[in-house]
Amino acid sequence: MRTAYLLIATIVFGAVTPAAFAGGGAYPVPAVPESAAFTKSRAQVKAELREAARLGLLSFGEGDVPVATPAQEQLIADAGRHAEKVLVAKKSSEAAKN
Repeated sequence: MRTAYLLIATIVFGAVTPAAFAGGGAYPVPAVPESAAFTKSRAQVKAELREAARLGLLSFGEGDVPVATPAQEQLIADAGRHAEKVLVAKKSSEAAKN
């Protein structure tokens, strides 16, 4: 009788184990692939964040989320583009020195 229980348990565990790992195992696929190309530089993101903070568009806690007007969105995008121009000018001046 004990041998029968052991045999049944082995068959059940053998049938269930593959289903447990059907989802890919312990490490799921990352949400952002490593080969993803980012279109904005760190300087652009920082400049856009500073501009959004200056315009009062950052929210904290559980309050209402402020919505940017098209003019405010344009100001934020302009700040990012300006930061990129400054970064490119800085890199080109450093390259000219070397």
